[in-house]
Amino acid sequence: MKRAAGINEARSILTTWFGVEAADCDELLRTWSEQTQAPIGKLAAVLIHEIWEGEPTVEDRVLVRFLEDRLRRLPVQAPTASAGSWTASTY
Repeated sequence: MKRAAGINEARSILTTWFGVEAADCDELLRTWSEQTQAPIGKLAAVLIHEIWEGEPTVEDRVLVRFLEDRLRRLPVQAPTASAGSWTASTY
């Protein structure tokens, strides 16, 4: 239950503060998990405690820097295939 609460809090941070659409949060976390080989629960904990709250609680500095880099890119504007319009991309 604690893991699910952490993931929900991470989703809330992504939508409220970083402009990620709620429907895209799970896919974004899964993508980052695949890219880093870190479980989604660990990504959520790093996002909440290390990045959001600023508490130095994680030993994996590479994971922290990875997430910081990805968060700086959100939301990325990318052209869609239809009529040259623009849409937010979460990668």
